[in-house]
Parts: sequence; structure tokens; C-alpha cells
Amino acid sequence: MIFYLTHKKHAYTMGCYLETFAPDLADRIRPVSYQEICQTPPGTYIFADVERLKVKEALRASRLWHSLERAGHRLLNHPRRSMRRYRLLKSLHRQGINTFNVFRPWERLWNRLHYPVFLRGENDHRGTMSDLISTPRELFRAQCRHRKALITEFCDTRGEDGLYRKYSAMRIGESILPRHIFFSKHWMIKNADVCDDRLLAEELDYLHCNPHEKELRAIFDLARIEYGRIDYGLYNGRIQVWEINTNPSVLTGDSLQIDLRRVVAETFAGPFRAALLALDEAPDVVAERSPV
Repeated sequence: MIFYLTHKKHAYTMGCYLETFAPDLADRIRPVSYQEICQTPPGTYIFADVERLKVKEALRASRLWHSLERAGHRLLNHPRRSMRRYRLLKSLHRQGINTFNVFRPWERLWNRLHYPVFLRGENDHRGTMSDLISTPRELFRAQCRHRKALITEFCDTRGEDGLYRKYSAMRIGESILPRHIFFSKHWMIKNADVCDDRLLAEELDYLHCNPHEKELRAIFDLARIEYGRIDYGLYNGRIQVWEINTNPSVLTGDSLQIDLRRVVAETFAGPFRAALLALDEAPDVVAERSPV
């Protein structure tokens, strides 16, 4: 049995997958909220939504993790050890993987920022809070409206065809699975707003070839995340990571509504299902024993 832990408001991610793509797995995968979990029967526990856990919630989830660890359950995503957006992006910049940097609003950054920049929340998945900002004066005005937002340097990953590409891949235990490429004329991409036969062929080639598997596995390992979706672009052929979402939407009814991209969802559905079932069947425990 797989228990998928989320905030109560965000259980829809796995719930939609079970309703639309895998109703037959409802007896093997059970979404459970952190707020409501009380019994802990044997099984695999995926600690999803860890970036949304506040301090007290993360401490409570950590106690649950260690209780399950002592009982010998299989566990993914330590609720405090797994990196959230700021720590991950900072680490990737320091290691020379990401060319852009990220700052919290109170850091001494005025002489270090490379403009343009933009603002976004530290732990949400709602996209940016601002357009591109080109000057310190514009940044000050934007920060007056969004005082706690992260300041992120802009990395222009636009291709020679003028399109931006957001690559996404998932880690499910030991499996790295390409999920999709979203194409857009805008730098902030939430959906695939450009699609044609040429782009679809490029996307399917990405799913079949898994060209960045080795690099992505190393980044997931650095982030200490065993389940989640990484979103990234390519700059001069180098991976530039935007975030890792530990409770991503996977497959929903909407995935089948756009006829041209229906094949993308169907291509991903089989490997994703197999990777989930492998978690349920694996005899070993992936949790590392380490202090909170």
C-alpha cells in the first residue's frame, strides 16, 4: 500500500490521477492529509507537499517520519531534510549548475544582482508575482507590494525559433521519467500554449530518449527528494532548474482534452504507473537514518 501525504487542500493531485487514469489502483494508493493521519499501517509513505509545510507542521511530520522509519516502512521525501526552492536554487548556483542566482528580500544584494529579475513566492506554485524588473527603483516598488517574495535573476532560455521551453521530469523512487515539454512565446510558462506537429515530435522524442536522466538524478539526490517533478530549461545546452514540486499534478482529465497532446499523456501514463507500483513492491527501505 502507498500512502500519499499532502496538505488537506492539495490532495487533488494524486486524487485526480486515481479518478481519471488509474481507478483500479484506488486500493493500492491512498491520499492522506498530514492533518488527518492517525493510523500508520505497513506500506510506502510518500511525504508530498513538503514545501508547503510550515515550521510546526514540518516538525510534526518529522516526528511521524521517524516513527515510521523505526517501524521499517519505506519512506520518500524527508519533510525537513528535503530542499525547498530557495535552498535548492542557491545550492545549484553555488555549484555552477544554475547560471542565475536567487535572493531573499533581506539579503545584502544591491551590488550583486544581475538584472532583469522577477519576484515569486518562496514555497508556492502560482508562478511569478511580477513582470521582469530592470532597475533597482522598479525592484523597490515591486517589493513594497510583495515584501516576502524571492528575488530571482532572469535566465533567458529562449530557443532559436523564438520559443521558450519548460522541460519537466519526475522522480518516483529510483525512476527518472520525462513528463513533458511546454512550449510558449512567453518566458513564464504555466501551460503549453504553442503546439504543432513539429513541437509534438520534439516532445515525444524527449519522453522516449530521456536525454537528461543522469544530470537530473544528481540534482534530485542533491535536493534529497525521492518523489517530485523538476521543472527546468536549457541555456547554451546546460540545465537550468526552476524548481522541484513535491506534490505535482501528474495526469488529470485535462491531459486528454487537447487532442494533439493526448499522446503525450498516454506515453507517460504507463511508465508512471509502473514506477508507482515498483515502490509498493520494493522490499528495501529508502529512508536514510539521520538526525532531524
